[in-house]
Formats: sequence, structure tokens, C-alpha cells
Amino acid sequence: MEINEQNVATLRRTIEQRIRDTPVDARQQKDFYVFSYPHWVAEFAHITENRAWTTNTVILAMSAMYAWMPKTVKSYIPSNLAKLPSLLNEGAPVSDIIPVAACCLSNSLVAGSKFTHCYKPEQAPILDATLESWLWPDTPSKLATSGIRLTRYSEWMAAIAAVAAKLKQKARQWARNAFGYDVSDVRAIEALCFYTAR
Repeated sequence: MEINEQNVATLRRTIEQRIRDTPVDARQQKDFYVFSYPHWVAEFAHITENRAWTTNTVILAMSAMYAWMPKTVKSYIPSNLAKLPSLLNEGAPVSDIIPVAACCLSNSLVAGSKFTHCYKPEQAPILDATLESWLWPDTPSKLATSGIRLTRYSEWMAAIAAVAAKLKQKARQWARNAFGYDVSDVRAIEALCFYTAR
């Protein structure tokens, strides 16, 4: 996926400013998503460590990720669900996984990014409509457009990776206070941006 470095730099500056502006004494989040998150990350890690991804485990995990969303599954593509196990068991890069995962259930990048994040929490961020509206306020609602959504996802992922180390540390402290447990840099930054953009 080709990304625009200028877009990545702009996103990075926006993210870094949000982290700077956010106090670390976060209000504790008590939703089911926060409660279940570490359990799902651990389960994905266990399946991955054992190279035990099957179509069945992908369907169960994808269903769980979709349960975190306020919508129901409208459609699914069995062939994409069947493609994921080999990609996951082979340790394919996020750039190979996300286009397939984003087309499994209801053509949803949100569900695909949640799934991919739980698979690689230190690399793959979650991207949803709240974050999209905050990051691209002039052109929201593009997550359903194939080319645009994958470009936005790739640029979001690159921007998070480029955040300054001291700000990553601050985001992790914020997340520790908000969730009561430690998370990856990627999750800390994405979550801080999400919860402060709502």
C-alpha cells in the first residue's frame, strides 16, 4: 500500500498534539470492551503462538470483534474468512492481513482493524468512524471506500509508529490509568485519541 509521507507527517503532528494536551490522570473506562480486551489479546497470542488459526477460529474471533461494534453483521465473505488462517499462521505482515480482514464481515475496516490489532497489538491500530471523523474532519465516512480506507489505515498506522518515544510513554501512562493494565504503544495512542475524540 502506497502512502503519502506528507499525510503521515500531518497525522503524526495531530496525534502528538493530542497526547501533549491530554493529562495522564485519565478517567477510568469501565465498558465491556476495556474489560474483555486483554483476554482477547491473550487468546489471539495463544492461537498465533501455536499456529492454530483455522477458519473456525477466525470466524469465532471475527465474531467477537464485531460484537464490540454497535452494528450487526450484514454480509460475510467465506472465501476471505478462509484466506486468513494461512496468512496468520505464516506471520504475514499487517499490510497483507488488513485488506483481507477488512472484507470478511460487512466489508468492515473497523472489524478488520480490531481483528488485526488483536493479532498484532504492537503494530496494527484500530481505526473506526470516531477516529476517522477526528483525523479527517473534512472528508469523513470514507471507511467504506476500498482504496481510500486502506490508504487511511496505512497512513494512520505509519503516523502512530512515528510518534516521539516520550509521547508514546505518556500515552502508555494514560492508558494504564484509564484501563488499569498495560497495553502496547499502538493501543495506548489509538485509545487516547479515541476516548478524547468522543
